This record gives sequence, C-alpha cells and structure tokens, in this order.
Amino acid sequence: MKWKLRKTNRLLAVDIGAGALKLLLTERQGKRHRLLDAVVHELDADAPPLDDDRAPVYYRPLLAEFARPLLSRPARIAGILPQTLTERHDLTLPEVPAADMPSAVYWALKEKLGRSPDIYQRDFFVLDRGRQGERSSLEIRVYLAKQDDVIRFEQLFGPLGTAIEIVEPEDVSLAALLFQCPPAAGGDTFLLVDIGAGGTLLLIAAGGVPQMVRHVGQSTGAWHTAATGYGGGPEEVAALLRTHGVTHYRRRFDPVVEDDPAARIFAALEVEVQQLALEVHRTIDFFQTTMHRGSVDQVMLAGGGALLADLDHYIAETIGVTCRIADPLSCFDLEAFSGGAAKLAELRLLSPRFAAVSGLALRDS
Repeated sequence: MKWKLRKTNRLLAVDIGAGALKLLLTERQGKRHRLLDAVVHELDADAPPLDDDRAPVYYRPLLAEFARPLLSRPARIAGILPQTLTERHDLTLPEVPAADMPSAVYWALKEKLGRSPDIYQRDFFVLDRGRQGERSSLEIRVYLAKQDDVIRFEQLFGPLGTAIEIVEPEDVSLAALLFQCPPAAGGDTFLLVDIGAGGTLLLIAAGGVPQMVRHVGQSTGAWHTAATGYGGGPEEVAALLRTHGVTHYRRRFDPVVEDDPAARIFAALEVEVQQLALEVHRTIDFFQTTMHRGSVDQVMLAGGGALLADLDHYIAETIGVTCRIADPLSCFDLEAFSGGAAKLAELRLLSPRFAAVSGLALRDS
C-alpha cells in the first residue's frame, strides 16, 4: 500500500543500532509528544552493519515485521543515520548573512577536503560565535553523508509502503533529547554517555547543539563476553549484569565471600568499567580546559550499558561528578500508549536504550 505524502502529526522514529532495532510511534499535539507504541527487538550477534551489502536482506524483513503493524494510519518516518556513514568537520568562517551561509560552508568545506563535496548530503550547526581581531567569526560543525549511502539507507524502508522523510546522525538526536527533555537539576551543558553493543558515544551538548563527540571501544558486547563464564545463555548473562553489575565495588574491601556472584561479575568487568570512567573524565577535562564552552556538572548514562547495575554510582564516585541514568520515555505523554500496561512497564525498564530515537521524535516540533 502506498500513501501519498501529506502532513501528519504521527511520526515513526527508527533506530537500527548495533545490538537492537528500536521503534517509537509518537503523535504531536501542540507542544505535547504522545507515545503511542514502541518496540525494541534484539538483533542477531552476526547482524550485518548497515553499510554492508547484506543489510537489505537482513533488515527489510525486520522492518516489515515490527514497523508495519504500527502504521495502521499514515505516519511520517524518521531514521537515525549510523555513525559509520557520517563524517563531521569543524570549520571557522567569517560571519556572513544567514542566506549566504550554505554557500560559505560549501566553499570552506571544498577547500578543507581538497575536493568537491557534491557527492555528499550536507547539514551544519553553528557551534559558537567569536572574534578574530576586528572580524566576527563562526565556528561551524558540518555533517556529511555520501548521497549513495543515504539512498541505500532510505531504501531499507521500502517494505513500509512510504518513504523515509527525516534522516539524522545519532549525536544530533541525542543532543535534541538533552535540549527537549533536560535533566531536572544542573545547568544546560551535559555529557551523555550512550553505551551500546558496538561501542560508546560520549556527547557533550548545550542548547540542543552537539559541542563535542567522541567514540570509544567500551561496549555492552564486550561486557557480555567477559561475563559469559558466569551464566548460561545470553539472557542469563544479561540478567546477571542487570542484577549484580558493578555492585561489588561498594563492598570490595569486605571479607571475601566464597562463590559470590557479584564479586565474580565485578572482577570480570572491572578493567572495562575503569576504562569507561577514565574516558568520561578525559572528555570532561578536555572540554572544560581546552574548549572553554561551559562547565559539565552532570553525566547522563544511556544505551543498554546504562542498565548495568550500579554503573551510575560507580562513575560518580570514581570521577566526582553527578551521574544519572537517562529515562527518555518519561519525556512523552504516556496516556495514549496502546500496547497495554504490562508492555509499557517492560519498556520503561529499558528506557535508556531509547535515548537516540526519543531525541529524534522529540526534535519533530
């Protein structure tokens, strides 16, 4: 079935991550964003990356199975563009009228790349304004994605019977989440640590703009591998990580208890979580001492790794900064949820995994 593109307040936001497919069906009424339904589906361990030639064969049936049932009525479709398909370049330009900005960015980018940027789709944010002597200047972040890659990504959604309308990089969506639904306490500059199956994205955002983005290797996939010897299948290992995680660090100096599962899990994960805490500290220190764009006084944990028991307390104690677990589903009006109370309760437990896709939906204002 093909729908004519028309204005609708319904949005199906899609995030195909390294470990799971996440979907949010939302409806905007004025300034309120209502959550109508949601899905999180675990991907196979050997799921191909989205820039792999095998991707359409793997992902199209999944999108048809999980997304099509949510589209009983027309909805716009938005997707998170994978990090592997996105380039970022920072430029410093003389301040120009808004109408001339696209052209100025184009020529500055062409000079930096040493080739024509015509093969890319482009978008940009103004990060900051300053002065260079007598002249005002702009610091700009440009996002590039090869047009062929974007077209292939968009073609994955063909089975849904309608075209994808919005494509955004993950860090832009995460910055939108922090802007549209900021933590209850603190300033307006936050570090969000999104820990997924393929790695961790560290994002410092202020005012809805990604100020600093880093990718590091710590991942839930590595944690699961390290803990495999202490459980049975993947579900049992996941349950151990959610139950025990790094809780043992609170009593690591207590007398040893024989066959303590919390101690064994902590021993398996200790090096990984220490390294993650170190990367968080390095990111904050570099931002505050080198970039001079504000003070980061709060860390938000998102992604599947945020479900590791006591990780928020561990990082807070290790680096001395307040650390909280993100709850992006709380940013929506949940009264219209159609999946039932039991499903909603289950999804709320997994809420940190919906961080990027929630920011994508909330940015649709």
